[in-house]
Amino acid sequence: AILVHIKGQPARSTRQFLQRLQQESELQLLVFTDADPWSYRIYGSIAYGAIKTAHISHVLATPSARYLGVTPSDITNYDLPHDNLNERDRQALKSMRSDPRFAEDYWSSEIELQLELGLKAEQQALAKYGLDFVTVSVRDSGEGGDGTIDFGHCYACMPTRSLLTVRGLSPSLSLRPSLSPSLSPSLSLSR
Repeated sequence: AILVHIKGQPARSTRQFLQRLQQESELQLLVFTDADPWSYRIYGSIAYGAIKTAHISHVLATPSARYLGVTPSDITNYDLPHDNLNERDRQALKSMRSDPRFAEDYWSSEIELQLELGLKAEQQALAKYGLDFVTVSVRDSGEGGDGTIDFGHCYACMPTRSLLTVRGLSPSLSLRPSLSPSLSPSLSLSR
């Protein structure tokens, strides 16, 4: 695995590097961000390109990228520490309603939920359940493995003792619905 810290809106060179790295290595690109409109836009620019660089998206975007960040649903489902949205955040979320990168039902419902809640959260909010909550361990999808990615040690630290798993470790792995309508999401929560 390769970890890249993009420090906000990624530069063109970073997006091109991520695209090339994913294509040549065939590693899955996972985008782990905060639950705020600016982070969703970061994901959108990595996966599908930015408006200002639409003419060169074919060399910058990585459509197979998957969103793994904190979501508004996570804020309520995991009772995460949070901040209130400010007016600028609200305006950005409202403008995303007409952004084709976020037209899928999944994103539409998350955006509406966030506006309803009036809350945002950072990745660090997950540390409420321990510093290893977001640890990712991949079991071999070959012999004896079931191709499951376990996020943290949720079974040990979540009050409901639930285990968040994503099925299907393969090139079509989907953690959160991608913006590509051709791929189907498969997120499951097992207890």
